[in-house]
Amino acid sequence: MMRAYETLREKTMLPVMNIVLRAARQANEYIVLTVDKHEHSVADNDASQRLVTHLESIIFGNVMDAIKKGYPEHYIAEPGEIAPNDKDDCWEIVGFDKPAHVVRKLPGTTYAIIHRSKDLISNAIVVNPFTGEEFTATRGRGATLNARRMRTNSCKALTEAYIATDVLNLIGQHPQNPYFTELTSALAKDCAELRINSNNTLNLAMVASGQVDAAILCEAEPDKLKAALLMCQESGVLTGKLDGGMLGKNQSTLIAANSKLFKILVQRYGTYAPKLAE
Repeated sequence: MMRAYETLREKTMLPVMNIVLRAARQANEYIVLTVDKHEHSVADNDASQRLVTHLESIIFGNVMDAIKKGYPEHYIAEPGEIAPNDKDDCWEIVGFDKPAHVVRKLPGTTYAIIHRSKDLISNAIVVNPFTGEEFTATRGRGATLNARRMRTNSCKALTEAYIATDVLNLIGQHPQNPYFTELTSALAKDCAELRINSNNTLNLAMVASGQVDAAILCEAEPDKLKAALLMCQESGVLTGKLDGGMLGKNQSTLIAANSKLFKILVQRYGTYAPKLAE
């Protein structure tokens, strides 16, 4: 039964994406087994970093070998390398969004794989090794979650919205700025449920898949969220800054939602944008 499902899933995807996903699944099995067997204190930062570095090298090695075997002409950026924009086909493997989550085996753990054509992202994959979630997007062809087409929700009322945010985790980092606390309180009062998650790649992917209705992020780095932003684009999600402006490459606030809810969120919380920057 499972093999039949896998076959059906693979038929719906581009061949190169199938190759990469199979390699990612092999890496995921190793990641889960290794974390389960690894015994060390989470307080040992050096040991944790060594483990994360090792696991990221496994992901890179598996994916690189698979791509090189099937598409030897494709360029694969080394870990930490800025992917060149002049290649016809270039792959970039983005390590764990929140490395500390890996050691604790928290479900909010993801890594991403990006395929560029010149300077345009053509394909993107976000993988959660612990839950088995595979978010994918192909420019112009939509986005999927475990091979099922995903679209953002059509929620139009703030009181009914489930909103993902990173704001609560930032209060301690900005003790002199009361507006982080004010925004958290306002969100909790206004929406149906507030989902606190510091993994912004996953926050955006959940909006794209309809698992939550919106995301309000206070310290987003768009350049590190390229995979998730393509998923948003391909699933009908509107993204922009908290004040409604367009995203740039620098760290900023970020809203993601369907167009009607996006407008409501900007009207309600847009005034916080300059306050959070104080």
